[in-house]
Amino acid sequence: MGRTVSRTAVYVTIRRLEKKGLISSWMGDPTPERGGKARRYIELVAAGLEALRESRMAIDEMWRGVPIPEAQ
Repeated sequence: MGRTVSRTAVYVTIRRLEKKGLISSWMGDPTPERGGKARRYIELVAAGLEALRESRMAIDEMWRGVPIPEAQ
């Protein structure tokens, strides 16, 4: 979308999605390549997939009936 997002914003969003039960996350093992830091892994759970599908259907429904302007 052409804009930068801070790491803090990403981690806050991850925590919120976890609290809602839409994703799960866990920390992997630290690796030398990452300077001894662990990597966080994220998984979309069934409830998250269903919420994503419902959101997509709602957006598609909103766009239905909106005329597409012709290129000039």
